[in-house]
Amino acid sequence: MNSKPKYLCAFGYHRQNWIAPLIALEEDVQLVFVFHIYKADEQIEGLNAKIVYWSDFSSAQDLLDQIKPQKVIFMSIDSPLTIALNSVARKMQIRTVFLQHGLMHSLKMYDEVQRRGTPLQVKTQEPSKNALARRNFILKFFLSSLRFYNLKLLIYQFRLSLLERKHSKAIAKSKVYSDLVLADKYIVYTRENAKVLSERDKVSDEKLIPVGIPEFDIFFETQSDTETYIEPYMLLIDYPMAEVKEYNNTGAGYTKKEVNNMYLALSDYAKAKGCSLKIKLHPYSYESEFMVQDKNITYLRHADTKDLILKSKLIFGAVSSLMLPALVFKAVVLIEVFENSDFALRLQELGMCDSFTVKEIINGALISAKPKMNSRNKDLFVNEYLYKTDGQSMKRVISELLRD
Repeated sequence: MNSKPKYLCAFGYHRQNWIAPLIALEEDVQLVFVFHIYKADEQIEGLNAKIVYWSDFSSAQDLLDQIKPQKVIFMSIDSPLTIALNSVARKMQIRTVFLQHGLMHSLKMYDEVQRRGTPLQVKTQEPSKNALARRNFILKFFLSSLRFYNLKLLIYQFRLSLLERKHSKAIAKSKVYSDLVLADKYIVYTRENAKVLSERDKVSDEKLIPVGIPEFDIFFETQSDTETYIEPYMLLIDYPMAEVKEYNNTGAGYTKKEVNNMYLALSDYAKAKGCSLKIKLHPYSYESEFMVQDKNITYLRHADTKDLILKSKLIFGAVSSLMLPALVFKAVVLIEVFENSDFALRLQELGMCDSFTVKEIINGALISAKPKMNSRNKDLFVNEYLYKTDGQSMKRVISELLRD
């Protein structure tokens, strides 16, 4: 009989960098993942952990009674399924933990992102279960999870649903509050980067535990070699600006023509400096096929991002978390994809990099640019976005996940 404690992880396990801190617990903990509603939705095979599906259970109580976890770990608590699970787990005195899995932004930024990401007008594959069946299951699961003591949660969800008819999900959630949707603990990169949790969800400061970003320990564990390759290149850390097939929306809301014109403008700039252009695509863009073909451009999907960043001559990028180590080691040109990006505004305030809008880049504004590293405020930048550069973030997050 396995005597290890069991953790139920309501987490997307299709992105390795998201779940790396959880997989690191396997020697000490039994992991059970729940993410998809139906098994037919499954995207990956071979995960060395038990996987269950929401539809395997009639309610949050049923899920917790069968799995019997000592702790529940969430990547977000914003759907009826995760809200019900968090609330019932806390009522059953099971510890709940929020684990940050990506760069966070301001409430204004999330509002803009959600408003821009309009549905794509393309024919998509029919889901494994029709949308009505999914909605009915979610509603039934949520209502079945309620008891008399959870009447407040029903009122919360009803008010939230009404607000979402008028506002984006981010704004709607900021206008309604319930302690029942809060986790017991929030493991975050830095308190500064996690401010939206206080602004939107009313999470108290004492619940926020900063640990740094485990994914970037590899940049700081040893002295990094930043010499460029014999064949010099500039790197674009891309953002899904025109298409996200996985969610059937337009990403940041730009047209495919605008994105291709930006790629070509960046390539022309690189070529004028004797460099090729490598574009590290965002995972949401891996399935896209609209990208312009040019002899000076190489598109990369899976890549050694440490080597790619450290060996580059210059880096372009928008709001990806990969911009954080890039800003520590390299000269960077920021692409202003969103009007309300707190990340872009803060980098400008700190003087960390030059910045241009997509339109300015297309119109040739880079010709006069002379990007260079600015180390004057680097310590402040690290404190606000990386916490520490000691290569020990994974150890800290593991310690917090195992702590009672």
